[in-house]
Amino acid sequence: MVSIKEISKFQDKKYTNHSIAFFPSLAVVSLTQDSKNQMEPTVEKGDYVQEGQIIARNCLNLSDKENCKFPAFIHSPVPGKVLDIYNVINPNGKKLPAILIKMEGVFSFSGKKRETLNWTYSQGNSRIKTLSQMGVINTFEKSVSLANQLNEIIKQKEKNINFITPPLVIRLFDNDPDTVIDKYISDNFAKEVFEGAAILAGILETKDIIFISDKNSWNLPDEAEIKKYLKDIKVHLLETNIDFYPRGQYKYIKQKTLQYLKSKEINKYSEIFAVDSPTCLDSYNAIAKSYPAIDKFIQIEGDDIATSGIFKIRIGTTFRSIFEECGGFIKEPAKIIINGLISGIAISDLDTPITKYVKSIFVLSSRGFPDQRQTSCVRCGRCHNICPENLHPEKIYSNYYSDTPVKEYILNTINLCTECGLCNAICPSRIPLYQTINLIKGINDEQKL
Repeated sequence: MVSIKEISKFQDKKYTNHSIAFFPSLAVVSLTQDSKNQMEPTVEKGDYVQEGQIIARNCLNLSDKENCKFPAFIHSPVPGKVLDIYNVINPNGKKLPAILIKMEGVFSFSGKKRETLNWTYSQGNSRIKTLSQMGVINTFEKSVSLANQLNEIIKQKEKNINFITPPLVIRLFDNDPDTVIDKYISDNFAKEVFEGAAILAGILETKDIIFISDKNSWNLPDEAEIKKYLKDIKVHLLETNIDFYPRGQYKYIKQKTLQYLKSKEINKYSEIFAVDSPTCLDSYNAIAKSYPAIDKFIQIEGDDIATSGIFKIRIGTTFRSIFEECGGFIKEPAKIIINGLISGIAISDLDTPITKYVKSIFVLSSRGFPDQRQTSCVRCGRCHNICPENLHPEKIYSNYYSDTPVKEYILNTINLCTECGLCNAICPSRIPLYQTINLIKGINDEQKL
């Protein structure tokens, strides 16, 4: 593991409030809002839509219908007219279809107070359906439909009477050390995060729920509040040291959680079900407020942006519009990276739209990044030495791109990669090691379908 101070550029950033970004006059709503599924539009060019109206609902992944039973629906972020359905560059770098909506008309949600529903009387199956219809995705790691994940666990319980429902684990801090969105939501929407977690625990019918936070940074509600929403479910607060990386990937959260439970003489679990605080907030809004997932809290940071901060932004807003609202660039940036400086993705098209999986945007100058050009591997061995899983990223890269012979056991370690991105961060030749391994994993998954 590596000290955060050695690899983080903005780790000391703290925010106590956020700004609400302007609604997009032209919303570009991607039909792929998670890391997996492209959705089928329910509207056509020339149609008028309302704010929050469902505009895409069924998966187009015909080879994987079973995993599309409860997809995350897509809603219009603004009222207006559908001008076109066309291909745009998404934050993940792929060119995918999107719905272009010109904002006009009356808002259905914005500026109106929404009643809080008594969700404690709703049943698990109806909650899963609502999470699907409200478009909630789990952004803990790879963004996927939360309803689909929950449904998979329910199906396992129905098929196997000996199946042990995993504990629900809520990560209250950010995986990437430069990003602060998960912690900001945990600190400023603690009640909503707790109730959102209670909603998910009720669906799972788990016996244990664990909130995992950095030390001395979060408090559980009082006992009466816990009993009100969780009844017989045991609630734990696990405080951990987040001064080192990797720290928030599934493997490490699972390891810390199971170790903690065993220390409490709870030894029945071998798996966990993990979500982050934004997913809990979206779940609360969906079930308790009947509010669709059309907003994202996004951190905007960097050397070359006039205004930094946390903004509440509608999906479909383009990066160009966001940067204009932030006062533009101080000077032309060297790189624009989403979702963290270690394992994030660089974008080059400012007309890229915000999707549900975007958490942070970093606008970086050339300072601290003196040479971004890719050069040949110098065989320094740093990527292997820093890898928490003892992989050989440089050999995997050479085998994929140059057909360099590699021992089979090295290639078989690909699925052990936790996608922490440390190999990229340490590589002096700027070789896309993590991206290559991630690409190979994706190809292998597609071949299994």
